[in-house]
Amino acid sequence: MSPKNFGRTAVVVPPTPATSGLGFTVTSGTGTALLGTGPAVLVPEDTDPWTAALAGTIEVVSILKVAGDTITLSARAQESTTAQTVVAGWQVIQGITAGMWNDVAPDLVAELYTASGFTIGHRLGGADEAPEMSEIGSQQALGKGQRAVELSAQATVDGVMIGMHDTDPSRTTSLAATPVIADLSLAQLTSSPIIDIGATALGSGWSASQRVPVVGNELRRWERRGAVFLEPKSDATRTLAAATGFQDPGKWIVWKFNRGASGSLPSHATNARAAGLPLWVYMTSGDSNSLVDTVLATLQPRDAIGVDIGDSDANILYTCTAAARLGIPVIAFVVRLRSERDRIATIAAAAAVAAGVPCIVGYMCTAPTYVGNDLAAFTTDGFSGLVRRPGDYEGASNKLIAGFDATETSVTLAQGTTATLSMGSMCPIVGSASGYRIAFSARWATLPSDLTTHLDVYICHATDAPYAFQSAANVDGGYHIFQRANGGSGVSRHDPGTSTGTSLGTGTGSAAVANQWMNFNVDVTPTSIIFRRLDGTLFTITAASTTYRGLYFGLNSASASVAAQFKDITVTQL
Repeated sequence: MSPKNFGRTAVVVPPTPATSGLGFTVTSGTGTALLGTGPAVLVPEDTDPWTAALAGTIEVVSILKVAGDTITLSARAQESTTAQTVVAGWQVIQGITAGMWNDVAPDLVAELYTASGFTIGHRLGGADEAPEMSEIGSQQALGKGQRAVELSAQATVDGVMIGMHDTDPSRTTSLAATPVIADLSLAQLTSSPIIDIGATALGSGWSASQRVPVVGNELRRWERRGAVFLEPKSDATRTLAAATGFQDPGKWIVWKFNRGASGSLPSHATNARAAGLPLWVYMTSGDSNSLVDTVLATLQPRDAIGVDIGDSDANILYTCTAAARLGIPVIAFVVRLRSERDRIATIAAAAAVAAGVPCIVGYMCTAPTYVGNDLAAFTTDGFSGLVRRPGDYEGASNKLIAGFDATETSVTLAQGTTATLSMGSMCPIVGSASGYRIAFSARWATLPSDLTTHLDVYICHATDAPYAFQSAANVDGGYHIFQRANGGSGVSRHDPGTSTGTSLGTGTGSAAVANQWMNFNVDVTPTSIIFRRLDGTLFTITAASTTYRGLYFGLNSASASVAAQFKDITVTQL
């Protein structure tokens, strides 16, 4: 975003010393193109002032004298802690002062809302990417190039705004449920790293100790680098003061809040709008169309409305259609799966037809790097890193992963017949014209008392929608290959909306031995599903079926009493 209508030239001979000298020779014939004396900036070659400011490589200066192609400065104000070394090629741009960054800074909110498909990292980057509401999550989000994050703000007892979603700190920290955040001081919350969600929800590969972020520090971190959706969970006055302490926050800070019972703007939102912040008001699942209309009537250009993905298709369609007619973007929350994203995108497309204008829709995500594309990130599992990757999700009915084993580089699924782990990080599978192979090892640390109990790998699903063994709620059809503790094995087909499977072939291999790994592979070809046991008594089961060829797969414990373990999962082309 290079500024226009400013006098500018390039340095040919830098001053001596380069870090503090005041006399410059500039490109021949351009010195007189400057607008006489006055404020200017020095920035590196081929760099605009805003980019230079972010990098800390800009200097605010004042031109004292222009004599042909020689200019003399009256001051060189370093805009970072490091003195800049001006070399040949640096630009002198006249007419920009320290108070004019607003004129050259990008409008990150407007840029985010340009087209459908934008993502926002839920809870400071996404709680499936890094421990939620943590400094490391925020840093990682910036490092991954995320364009927007959400930040919840709560006040400590000494009046400092910290980033945390829950009033009760016990879910995400090592602190007890009492006292609540409002009874704790900043020192108690930040004197030592205390966030420990990583050791449970994401795997022990994450450090169990992350720092609780301070809202002011996080806003400074994201200032004009990305949009921040800031929600006051308590003390809206102090939260707004933190936002408005930055220059022109309306270009990168969005004021987030839940709609009121009447749909009118709460006073804190009115104050935020008066301070120049755009608004994002999010609806609640089941809200009436009339309440949606009331909320939309309060919104202005640059504002947005939110839809809960737990709401019905009909309700979301109404909101999307009404918002599109007004040119208001829609943000769906909280999106964890690509299948959830695709559902909203389909509804938004229908809304665009109904409204006669595009419906701009974005997604507030727990894993923006996963939801934001349709590519397989890996061809091997990440269990050796002791971290659950974005896209590797627990099933809908049982959302606990017992943990990762560093010695065995394996994962232990949670106990229960519906304990599953989708392997979205490895999907959609990339195969060849001949198909692909999934190899894996599995075992029970303790054998189930019923030796007909089995463990499964489900394959050929069209999406990453949750799967549960023998559930009529499954939306995807596919196959499951199973291994019983007594050595019996097989391939079955499961269809959407049906709780029973259809056997396509069985075989018998060695019985399972406690703590002993069994090795398998399954080939998916254009015509068949071929399941093999590679240790002990070998078998090959070939099921001639072409019903399903989706490219998503996952793991299933299928035991009510004993959890299954998996490792060494790889995908290769045939």
